[in-house]
Amino acid sequence: MRTLNFRCLVAVLALLPLGCSAQADPDYRGEPLATIHGRVVTGDHPPDQGMEAALIWMRPEPGLPNDAFVVGRQRVSGSFPADFTLDVLEPPPRLYGEQESSVNGFIAAIPAQTSRVFDRYSSILGVAENAGVVYFWEDSKAPGDEVAIEAANLRVPPTKGYHLFRSEVTREREAEAYRCNFDDLCEQKVFSARNHSPAELLVWQGREDAGYARCLEYIPGAQTCTLYEAPSNAEEQAETDRCDALLDARFERQLAKGTDCPPPWVRLENPEGFGHRVTITLGRNVFDALEPLFHE
Repeated sequence: MRTLNFRCLVAVLALLPLGCSAQADPDYRGEPLATIHGRVVTGDHPPDQGMEAALIWMRPEPGLPNDAFVVGRQRVSGSFPADFTLDVLEPPPRLYGEQESSVNGFIAAIPAQTSRVFDRYSSILGVAENAGVVYFWEDSKAPGDEVAIEAANLRVPPTKGYHLFRSEVTREREAEAYRCNFDDLCEQKVFSARNHSPAELLVWQGREDAGYARCLEYIPGAQTCTLYEAPSNAEEQAETDRCDALLDARFERQLAKGTDCPPPWVRLENPEGFGHRVTITLGRNVFDALEPLFHE
């Protein structure tokens, strides 16, 4: 549950309000490769700044830092944030050469007038937790090839181009996943300000704290421990060593059981394709898109 998968996310395509950014391309009259429809809701975090929406790919183009995001070409219409439409005008950049079969992205809100390249987690104001986008570079050529496997996993057609996939998290599935993954031990990691920027700490520690709280909720009476990323004294080092030993013991137990723990989410059939209207919720972060949590 604590290990996050960044394997398939790679760049950013932003949704910009009409007339508000040079990123829009009003002279372009070609057919869009995909059209996303959606809205933004405030949740528990009312906006305190202007914003725009974005289709985000988390790994950078070659030559950019690992945590960079890139804004691509688009055409937009509608009334943001209550209603918006994004025409995606180009495929994502290739990052792994011709061997790359697919890339996944998620839909987010970012500050207005965000530059083409940005690298701050705090620039992501909210995400669509239950929908994402996958791009296949080619059609599936055989039932067992990479495109076919990924398409079956996301429950979308195994064909070249963009597809919108959907997810669902229930309290019951999330509780089952936590009990299986944590096995009566709830550990909390404390990140160090020496190793991370304030923006990274806000996102990473917030996600870690939320996961720890859910572990305690779903596994009453679980043993607890704390992992300090950079222990600052002998007491913190001793607690980190104790927690490491407990985690090693848990790993050995799970290895002996041969446990294959389920994720808390399931992929849903999406017969509407890009006709499905997505919802971006402010206050949700990158990891809520990658590994969504249950919300009432």
